[in-house]
Amino acid sequence: MAESEVARLLKQIETAYEAALRGLSGLACYARHDFINARMQRIGELGHELSLYIGPEQAMTAVLEIHDRCVRRYLCHDGGGSESDEPGDGLD
Repeated sequence: MAESEVARLLKQIETAYEAALRGLSGLACYARHDFINARMQRIGELGHELSLYIGPEQAMTAVLEIHDRCVRRYLCHDGGGSESDEPGDGLD
């Protein structure tokens, strides 16, 4: 059961990062600061909850990996590059 909870939290963290990044471009390029701030605060809450299952160091590592992956996708998409991740960048 804890495994499915970890997977759910990881997905929620990724979704929150993607929402915050969408607030920086596209149709939502004028997103209000409080919207982006709320997403980032939620990521912190989810990261804390994740740490209860896998420990604080592993949770921080997972959150940072998700952040990096989402930012790479954002930059590649925004810059006209490929949206695919580099090999070996997953949390598998």
